[in-house]
Amino acid sequence: MEVRVDDWSELKFHAGIFRGWMFRGQASALWSLQTSLERLVESNRYPFDQVVHGETKIIREFMRRAHLVMPSPPAEDAWLEWMAAIQHYGGPTRLLDFTHSLYVASFFALESAADDAAVWALDSRRLDQSHGLPKYESDTTRRARYEQLAASVLSSEHPAAGVLPIEPYRFNDRMAVQKGLFLFPIDATQTFIQNLEISLGSSVGPDAVQTTERRRFQEYVANDRDRQTISMLKMILPRGIRREALDDLDDMNVHAAALFPGLDGVARSLQRYLRCW
Repeated sequence: MEVRVDDWSELKFHAGIFRGWMFRGQASALWSLQTSLERLVESNRYPFDQVVHGETKIIREFMRRAHLVMPSPPAEDAWLEWMAAIQHYGGPTRLLDFTHSLYVASFFALESAADDAAVWALDSRRLDQSHGLPKYESDTTRRARYEQLAASVLSSEHPAAGVLPIEPYRFNDRMAVQKGLFLFPIDATQTFIQNLEISLGSSVGPDAVQTTERRRFQEYVANDRDRQTISMLKMILPRGIRREALDDLDDMNVHAAALFPGLDGVARSLQRYLRCW
């Protein structure tokens, strides 16, 4: 479902209804959900049925050089950690960045938006159900189960499609402050959206959004059935709320200098002094 957030204060007031959800902010409401590996495959017209072979080469080449700059590189067989490291340094992977924080996702959506932005929200409980995880499992056990599932996927030649929420055992500094996690598409020969639809058992791609009734955020909040049955939500953040939202997020210490430790984050944060809208 797609909802439009015309009032930033309204979203903040009802933020508690998204407890247990995960979020991704994108600077354009027109963008779909795609991993960097998927975008690279499409732009280079690389055959999708060969993408796992290409992914393996990418990881191996990174591993060969990482020890030159990484003080404590992952173990050779820790492929998820290697993927996370490649993602951290801007390389192509099948991982898609998400966060447990609605506010962090909103910042990433609005920081460089030139028009309407979007926050994608996903109910993590639906993913747990799709993979048969018990309802009241501890977070530690849950993370370990998903890591085991991902490891079995990477060693399988023909894995079934779906999406796994992954939190590497060793966080880097950015993931820690951004409350980050990854969504891991199981079948790399299919798009991220196709994998997600398998896990959720429903359509969530652009065509589905176009044919679904668009509603105001207030209407979604007021409809108990929507909130109990909808597991994926695309929240449109219009250009008109950008200034108010970013100023408020600054007051909440959600800004580039806090989310990107080091001078690069400080430098990135300086653009707020020229913020006019």
